[in-house]
Amino acid sequence: MSGGNQLEKGNQQEDRGRKARDGQQKEQTVGGASLWQNQSPPVASRPALKGERRTETAVIGGGMAGVLTAWLLKEAGREVILLEAAELASGQTGKTTAKITSQHGLIYDRLLTGAGGRPLAQAYASANQEAIGAYQKIIEAKGIDCGFQRLPAYLYTREKPEVLRAEAAAAAELGIAAAFTLETELPFPVAGALRFEDQACFQPLDFLRALAGELEIYEHTPVLRVETAEDAGVLAAAAEGAA
Repeated sequence: MSGGNQLEKGNQQEDRGRKARDGQQKEQTVGGASLWQNQSPPVASRPALKGERRTETAVIGGGMAGVLTAWLLKEAGREVILLEAAELASGQTGKTTAKITSQHGLIYDRLLTGAGGRPLAQAYASANQEAIGAYQKIIEAKGIDCGFQRLPAYLYTREKPEVLRAEAAAAAELGIAAAFTLETELPFPVAGALRFEDQACFQPLDFLRALAGELEIYEHTPVLRVETAEDAGVLAAAAEGAA
């Protein structure tokens, strides 16, 4: 989301109602180009892999996770190729919410009270908070023009504010700047909202394009199986030149 506060969906009941009311429009959005795809030029196409290619590391999948993994490995000095069954960012990455946050629904209260307890909850919170900063460092170091902004993120409800109060307390206990609030920029009243400070958003395709430009990538190369080779390496068997 570019500009303003990021506003996540509220409780599931409201979300289901919204889907029922706007079903036709939602189908058109899912079936067509996303906001990010409409705003950004297509990511440059890459050839399909022909024949055999030996490499130290092969990353399977050309979405945000795959491209970031391949780029970080390359930065660490590894020889890397990336194999994508269709086109880069043609799946979830092309139609993402484009937010970079440590706020993933009602997660922290559940983690704190779950089997993993505080160690697991703290590890999850710290890793996700650090990831926001890691994105920013990459963007600033490489001068990537992708509309990166630091913004608060919100989770709201129109029915049960007590669950958001509990989540705010749990997140704050883990060191996240989180608070319960009644103030949002939504055009309708809410029973309450959970605000996480200093989160972020960006244009994901512009970011991905910059990193992908430094990588050896093969599109239309679906990986059919992965097995151990005779030389103790790993063999990824791909469909050659798939359409």
